[in-house]
Amino acid sequence: MTMTQIESLSFTDASQHARSVHDWDQTYDQLSPGRFASRLRQLCSGPFQIFHEQLNRRIVQYGQSPAERMCFSIPLCTNSQGTQNCLAILNTHEEFMFHAPENTQIFAATFARDKVLSLAALNLSPRSYRQLTTAPSLQSPWQRTSELHQRIRQQLGQALDCTPQRFNEATAKLMEHSLLGGFLDLLGSVESAGKRRRPSVPARQTLVKMSQQIALASHDEPITILDLCQRLHVSRRALQYSFQTIADTNPVDYLRSVRLNAVRRRLAMSSPAEVSIGDAAAQWGFYHLSHFASQYKALFGELPSQTLRQR
Repeated sequence: MTMTQIESLSFTDASQHARSVHDWDQTYDQLSPGRFASRLRQLCSGPFQIFHEQLNRRIVQYGQSPAERMCFSIPLCTNSQGTQNCLAILNTHEEFMFHAPENTQIFAATFARDKVLSLAALNLSPRSYRQLTTAPSLQSPWQRTSELHQRIRQQLGQALDCTPQRFNEATAKLMEHSLLGGFLDLLGSVESAGKRRRPSVPARQTLVKMSQQIALASHDEPITILDLCQRLHVSRRALQYSFQTIADTNPVDYLRSVRLNAVRRRLAMSSPAEVSIGDAAAQWGFYHLSHFASQYKALFGELPSQTLRQR
């Protein structure tokens, strides 16, 4: 398994903060007077990296992004500088400069560039794909996307709350695919809904059937929406529309139910001495135990501890 690092750090020096972000060649210069104080939370697992920065002073960040990766970041500023609901994208080894006002927060994630491009080709229009791959740096205001921004920030925050004991290959995959899917949704949100081509009824039925077959045949790892996109060569939007009209659910809820059922089978076949609820949940990518417990109870009408005790 890829070496993973999960850290939560505090700093009183901007340069020290900059050096502590793994794999980034960058410099932070403090511009506004006063004692510098910052916080950095980061999770690194191979090319997949997420971090959350909080900076109390105005600084300028400059340097180069990591090679063979693509970085998506959402800067949040509390002093009305106009950067709320923006998305900045850095391509492989790209030079950047960003002026961060006081009390800025930055949520960011990096992914392997080839993975981003292969999924973007399935999920974005040709115009959005060209913008993603050719723009030297994209930092555009997004309208009508507050919910998407909020969802991505929540996902990043939940992922950074993960403990090393709950982190494994399944957890890493689900985190990565969930976040990458959210950023692709954000990029695609500017496309005109009227120009989107929807699959026919037979095509929808086939997509749902094949998706179910793939998910149910996976006994050793969780299947994500991006897995289905790659295997079936369709977009997330096509899957969403197909599941909603054919199965009266969405693929996210369906795949989560498949994983919850897998955990339930494990608990039902084990005793408390043989397996812990946390380990069984983490095996199927549930790293936030309180959310897992509430989702489990909503689906099965009982807590996972009740399932384990009933054996």
